[in-house]
Amino acid sequence: MAFAALLALLLAPPSLGAGPARPVAVVDTSPPGTDAAHRRAVLELLRLETAESRTFAWTPPPALGVDELLVALGCESMDEACMRRAAAHLKVDALGTVDLDRAGTRARVRVLQVAAGTRVREALHSVPRSAAEQASLRTVWRDLLHAGVSGKLSVQSDPAGATVEVNGRPAGTTPADVGTLPPGPNLVRISLAGHTTQQTTVEIVAGESRSVHVPLQKAAAQPVARPAEPVVRPAGTVAPAPPPAAPAQSRAGLLALLGGGGLVSVAALAAVLLAAGSGALAGGVLAESQRPGNVFLGKGLGTVVVTTVYGGVAGAVVLGLAGLVLGGVAVVLLGAGAFLWLR
Repeated sequence: MAFAALLALLLAPPSLGAGPARPVAVVDTSPPGTDAAHRRAVLELLRLETAESRTFAWTPPPALGVDELLVALGCESMDEACMRRAAAHLKVDALGTVDLDRAGTRARVRVLQVAAGTRVREALHSVPRSAAEQASLRTVWRDLLHAGVSGKLSVQSDPAGATVEVNGRPAGTTPADVGTLPPGPNLVRISLAGHTTQQTTVEIVAGESRSVHVPLQKAAAQPVARPAEPVVRPAGTVAPAPPPAAPAQSRAGLLALLGGGGLVSVAALAAVLLAAGSGALAGGVLAESQRPGNVFLGKGLGTVVVTTVYGGVAGAVVLGLAGLVLGGVAVVLLGAGAFLWLR
């Protein structure tokens, strides 16, 4: 059994971290009979907090119980010496342990920074059952994990009272003291109502404290658009009514005007032709009556000539006038139709 446990320990998955991230593993040392759901919940919170860190990378622990793990490591208890031995076997820079009491109400969290050469740090925390307690446990774990391998930052602004964010996380208001920052560049953002937001990058060194002072400039006032002033009229006056809209002319009405003008034009032309015919007839009769040896002589030629001539002249005059009138009407209708059509 001890050989199998040691083999499982040696075959544990390697670190998931890459680059400068330091591998960390957490071993559950809770006694048998402890509520498994509470243990999984606590381990998951620690994993989530570690995943958001740029300094450490989560390494899954071996699938061993605490008794099997102690046998594999040749330890009697998970003291500091045994934690160093476990960290060496797992090839991690930091090793943590979680120990829940049998009642499932308290959890003891410990961290050993092997690479940093520090001693074991620990904290007691209630088993989280609310969102606030979960956030509190994550903060405790973050402080333990970064102690000795992180730096601190003091942020001040002029004027004070500005909101501070470090790496996208709220960090209070100025003056603010921010601890447990990972080594390397950290983005600091300072904002205050009515002032221009400022951000800067601060290089953090493990085990050291840095401070920054950021002057905030007032933001330029934005011009406010003024509403249009209403038109004030003397009492008793009435605003002029808008001009009436031109009535829409239908296509059928325009065609009727153009068609009527065309018909009247044809009638005028016919009247002119009839007038010319009547005049020609009267002239012909009159000329015939004057020719010598006319057969109508002696048969009331005078009466026939007079009647024909006067009738032809009168018809020509009447039809000519009618043609002039109809021609004028045709011109008016055609002009009106063309005007409306072109509008």
